[in-house]
Amino acid sequence: MIEIKRYINRFHLKLGRRTKRQVFRFVDVFSFVISIYFAFSLRFDLFEAWNNLPDYREQILLIIPTKLVFFTLVGVYRPILRYVGLEFLGTAFVATVGSTGLLALIGLMFAFQPLPRSIQILDLILTLVLMVSTRVMIRWLAYKVIVSDQNEVG
Repeated sequence: MIEIKRYINRFHLKLGRRTKRQVFRFVDVFSFVISIYFAFSLRFDLFEAWNNLPDYREQILLIIPTKLVFFTLVGVYRPILRYVGLEFLGTAFVATVGSTGLLALIGLMFAFQPLPRSIQILDLILTLVLMVSTRVMIRWLAYKVIVSDQNEVG
């Protein structure tokens, strides 16, 4: 177990700030895909969700780039992991609500078949929960493994 902690500690220290932000972007893209699929699954039946996805293909293809750009503009990827707290929770809330509103506005402006409001609300809630929970989980893991390993060595 100590060897695993040391390996994670060395791996963490080798990553630069830019690389860590890219990892968070990748995790967020994964959470966007999961949240939109679960939003469809909760709105429709679990197996019926696959049949309804092609009807909203234009909107779904816009979700990931729009959310990534909006999250970057709001500053979700700016804070350092050790400072993730209530301020980040507010930033995450603004980012998810703003990106969902922007997606709804884009859907209305370009006359796509708009996503049902229930799916947009479910996607907003699931994205917020997944984004905050992954940050908290990674922060907990980092401090549990890295700080405890440094305390054992020192």
